[in-house]
Amino acid sequence: MTHSLKDTEIVVQIYANGKMDVNYNIHNPPKNNVRELGIKFVFYDEFDFIAWDREAHWSYYPQDHLGCPKGKTALYTPLINKYREEPSKPWHLDTRSFYYNADSDQQGLTHLAKSTKENIYK
Repeated sequence: MTHSLKDTEIVVQIYANGKMDVNYNIHNPPKNNVRELGIKFVFYDEFDFIAWDREAHWSYYPQDHLGCPKGKTALYTPLINKYREEPSKPWHLDTRSFYYNADSDQQGLTHLAKSTKENIYK
């Protein structure tokens, strides 16, 4: 469900080196229980990785954990797992679940790339 947020300030700065700074302030947020709120950007095949530096929930995470405070990962992977075969890559670089997506050849973002990244500094 999408709601319109009135009295919202959004400042987006895009630099020549590809860096993008996004800041927003919601002056009158919805009064009901909001599970997640943010801005979604739709980019086409212009990018091949994502990097972040953020305030994580916990002080320690294993390397390549979905919640890690700093990281850089590929958006897509050329390695495709086959149904009922041993995976060729770690789970965080996988792109789908055979349980939810069956034996579809459709590829998407890796789990690490599409995991929620909140409280990002840069």
